[in-house]
Amino acid sequence: MPETIEVAVARIDATLVAVQARMADHYEITRESRKEVKESLEAIDTTLKALTKLSDEWAGVRKTIAAASVVIGLLCSVLGAIVSYIRFGAR
Repeated sequence: MPETIEVAVARIDATLVAVQARMADHYEITRESRKEVKESLEAIDTTLKALTKLSDEWAGVRKTIAAASVVIGLLCSVLGAIVSYIRFGAR
């Protein structure tokens, strides 16, 4: 009987050692996976910041073009009025 208990204890010890080794392996894999995911998220964050900055720059360009078109429209209206006045005279 004592041999059977010793054998059972040895088997349990071996199982615990195997489980501990497997847990350590899985922990390393999980840690590496988390590191890769973190790096990937940081890369995505950097890309999104760059795109936001570019979008903000183009928003300024669009506003400038809109303002320039308004000024050009006003100038055309004034020039049209002047040309009409010159062509038809004051009536």
